[in-house]
Amino acid sequence: MGLNHDKLKQRRAGNRTGTGWRPREGENRIRLLPPHSKYINDWDALGDIAIAFKIHWFKMEGRPTEVSRCLEELTPKQVCPACQMWRQWRKSEDPGMKQMAKDIAPGDQYLFNVLDLNNLQAGIQSWSANYTCWDKIMEVAANPAWGNILDPANGIDFVINMTPGTRSRTGYNQYGVTPNPQRTTVMDILEAIPEWDAALDSLENQISAPKTAEEIISLLEEIGFPPLPGRGGAAKPVASAGGPA
Repeated sequence: MGLNHDKLKQRRAGNRTGTGWRPREGENRIRLLPPHSKYINDWDALGDIAIAFKIHWFKMEGRPTEVSRCLEELTPKQVCPACQMWRQWRKSEDPGMKQMAKDIAPGDQYLFNVLDLNNLQAGIQSWSANYTCWDKIMEVAANPAWGNILDPANGIDFVINMTPGTRSRTGYNQYGVTPNPQRTTVMDILEAIPEWDAALDSLENQISAPKTAEEIISLLEEIGFPPLPGRGGAAKPVASAGGPA
């Protein structure tokens, strides 16, 4: 079975909207691996090159940014106070409140299995990448001319070039993604890692953990959001995700 490029193209088109490995400033040589070992024997079943999920960032003064997986993504689905507050204020005529709402909007994250080719002793690592990196890699993965980019026995390496926000025009980290056209194998590297296939299968365990609704409410209060309309306290959970669309 070959890689289903049409399925990957559809996955990319549908997404235009912690811890682990992180690119360092400059060039980073990596090898991407499938998000689960089962795909190595069934590439046609692969629908994405990473595990996608949504998170909320809470920018706190005086301490590092807090992060939570969106509660609306959980099974069973829960009411997410951050989504409630975002929906309530995202179209506000108050520019300050509108910016605060934008800052807590649910953001797409993509979790990859990677080998850092400059740090092989670290073994298989998880990389929580943003949409920009995922889309640039997905553009290559979804192109039949590149073949199966994830195949450990006959895939391709990537160079991730990171420019830190302190040196970028936007003030945010900027990423370049360059595929290496030469196909290589990393099977010798993987086979030196005990239970390497199990390491691939543990990727889902690296998804950012959700905070409780009460913890999210406390963070929203600390940021400075007012209570949602009709609530006695700040953004208390209600029966549905409500708020203006």
